[in-house]
Amino acid sequence: MGNEIEEKVAGTDMGDKGGVYLLVADESSEFQLALRSASDLAYNNKAQLALVYVAEPVGFQQWGAVEDKIIAEQTRKGEGIMRAAAKVLSDMHGHAPTFHVRQGKAQEEIVSLMEETPDIRALILGASRSSNPLISYFCGKGLSNLSVPLFIIPEN
Repeated sequence: MGNEIEEKVAGTDMGDKGGVYLLVADESSEFQLALRSASDLAYNNKAQLALVYVAEPVGFQQWGAVEDKIIAEQTRKGEGIMRAAAKVLSDMHGHAPTFHVRQGKAQEEIVSLMEETPDIRALILGASRSSNPLISYFCGKGLSNLSVPLFIIPEN
């Protein structure tokens, strides 16, 4: 399991009623669209929205210091993405998400987070016309790792 930074931005009791919906955050345009849909979905189901950003290793094992700097930069980038997303969510429904920034392989970290957080009731992924490795994984061999519904939000 990778390192993790968690932050509760603003307390709400929404998660107590409808659980937590986990949305995977990244820099893509489909994330921006999925963010709005996931916010509406969570709000309508009295759920809390949680965002996860995974900083993946880049494969510079022989130059560990370089890889550490790249991971640190990815982590800062992920925190920025989620802070911007929190503003959008606050403007939409007045609620802020829970943040999870993890380091490791995305599939493994998402599965691990779902196992560690029993309140998670759904996994939400944004889809684009190009292939998405997370969608491929969770609709294929990773399907057995899901104990919650998978929502795929198309980019259009």
